[in-house]
Amino acid sequence: MPLSEQERESLDRKQREFIRLYFKVKRYIIDSEKALAGNKLSMPAINELRSALDHEMRTQSVIRGVSKAPTDGGLSEFGYCETNITKAIGHIYRAGYDALDVISLSIAEDVLKTIDSFSRTTTVTVFSNYSDEIRLPLEKAMEICGEAKARKDVEADDSGQ
Repeated sequence: MPLSEQERESLDRKQREFIRLYFKVKRYIIDSEKALAGNKLSMPAINELRSALDHEMRTQSVIRGVSKAPTDGGLSEFGYCETNITKAIGHIYRAGYDALDVISLSIAEDVLKTIDSFSRTTTVTVFSNYSDEIRLPLEKAMEICGEAKARKDVEADDSGQ
């Protein structure tokens, strides 16, 4: 059964969100390339981006009449499209988080390298609170970032968050 005008408008809103996020995340991915040694790509971010585009293409193929929604999932064409665009948005968020992880960890490592290039005596003389207020919080932040990445599971919802 073809999509109604209301269903098309609903999907259009979600696709606009997807597009807006895509261009924001694309910038993060480009910046993460610069943060990695040798301008390497963040493979987790690229994989999430690939998955997002796959779900968007599934949606587009049904909307544009290139293919029909599979009938074995029990979803209407609208349900199939809505599910896939929602998954696409979730993957875009995860791609952004992966790229931002690379950037933040790279910055933290650069800060530690710079600090470590000075003697311990110099560092403690200049920053009397170095261990408690600089070194330990920075290391903790890097640890938290790694733990958060291991637990990442972002699902887009209707509120666009």
